[in-house]
This record gives sequence, structure tokens and C-alpha cells, in this order.
Amino acid sequence: TNLQEDLTAGNVAKLTFTLEGYGVPQDYQQGDGIATLTITNGGNGLSAGTGVALVSTSPAQGNLSGKNATATITVNGSGVIQTITVVASGENYKVGDVLTITDTAVVGSGDTAPVLTVATVA
Repeated sequence: TNLQEDLTAGNVAKLTFTLEGYGVPQDYQQGDGIATLTITNGGNGLSAGTGVALVSTSPAQGNLSGKNATATITVNGSGVIQTITVVASGENYKVGDVLTITDTAVVGSGDTAPVLTVATVA
């Protein structure tokens, strides 16, 4: 089957591809950055302080995984994440993605790794 569509600057197109023989449509949405995060598990035994760290999907979901997001993370004196604020929203995230903090220099290794969830995307 041939597909032809003229697009002009500023238009957004959504395509659904169905592979012949399989019949399962797949929606490939790309480009969403994180707007807000939820602290699902604040971790335990982390290093107190504030810093900016890279956050990423866990486990990575191939080329469509979210990437390049950073957040300011504040760990309280009890070693638990108290607040998290998105600094750079990254790309290819979706609501519900489970994230980890990949920069242990900011939070330390801790006894229990923190877990974050994408609450909203932009």
C-alpha cells in the first residue's frame, strides 16, 4: 500500500503502522519530556544534601526509552528523598515510567534505592 501525505511546517502527524501478517497496530509516540515526578519510594540510607542527577527508565526499554532527564534531588537527614524537581525534561518518557537515579554521586548508594514515577509529561 502506498502512503503519501503533504505536510507543511508546524503540522503534527501521527502514524500507525500495521505489519502485514501480524495485524497488531503499534503506537510509537516520541518526544515527551517529564513535567512532574512522583516519589514512589524515597530510598533509605542515602547521603543527605541537594544535587542535580540524571534519572532514567528502569529497566531501559530499548531505543524508545526515556532519556536525558535531570532533576534536583533533596535528601533529608534521615537518608530519604524529600523533594524532587525536574530540571531538564528529557525525551521519550510516558506517564507511569518507573525511574531510577543513575548518578550515585548525588545521593550515594544507600541501603534501598529510590524509585520515581513519571506523573505528567509535557
